[in-house]
Amino acid sequence: MPDVIKVRAATNNEVAFLAWDIDGMIPGCLGFEIVRLYPDTGEERCLAAWVPFKGQRNPRWIPQDTGVWPVQKT
Repeated sequence: MPDVIKVRAATNNEVAFLAWDIDGMIPGCLGFEIVRLYPDTGEERCLAAWVPFKGQRNPRWIPQDTGVWPVQKT
């Protein structure tokens, strides 16, 4: 299985930018679920995603979480 070889994160009070690089394709992987952990409560919440799978549409730009529409772009 490929390894994650580089991870970067940049944040401010409103937005987080995440980037990672892997050294090859992961067989059967359709995308990545991103989960936010709130350290003061231990609560976990999937982050929002607006890009559906190929063949699906989101014309009203309604978010789903990354458990439904995982981050897919490479």
